[in-house]
Amino acid sequence: MSTLLLAELKARVADPDAVRARLQALGAVRERAVTQRDTFFHVARGRLKLREEDGATRLIYYERDDVADAKASHVRLAPVTDPAALRTLLADALGTRTVVTKRREIWRWDGAEVRLDEVAGLGSFLEFLEEVGDDARMPSALAHLRDLIRRLGIAAPEIQSRSYVDLLARP
Repeated sequence: MSTLLLAELKARVADPDAVRARLQALGAVRERAVTQRDTFFHVARGRLKLREEDGATRLIYYERDDVADAKASHVRLAPVTDPAALRTLLADALGTRTVVTKRREIWRWDGAEVRLDEVAGLGSFLEFLEEVGDDARMPSALAHLRDLIRRLGIAAPEIQSRSYVDLLARP
């Protein structure tokens, strides 16, 4: 199992092609595109999902504040070898909350991972992630993500407080 501390920021995007062009103009590098299916389960706190992504599957648990700003995210990841069996087991034990499917483009820009997502039922979004080694570095990582979104020209009203699973539940 891996444990990560991430700085994270999410925004709604009206024109993904314009975002791609702006990322390229700013020197971002497109690394790859993937298709993801996230099955979310009911839990008492945080969020628990089974992520199936182009042949690899991981169980992901995370906690973060739901604020429309850059935020800290505490993440635990575990590889999964039998996704169908685990999905059934978790659905029986916890109940399935919803399934989120998306096409994700992953970019690298100025030390951050930038994800341009097309989410079924929701539209286009942009996520910025930066891995943070310890809590002491979190304030500078959050400031860095705020600067990146500003440089990309994303307006403050587009910044999202909720995860995709929550947006699907309450659009």
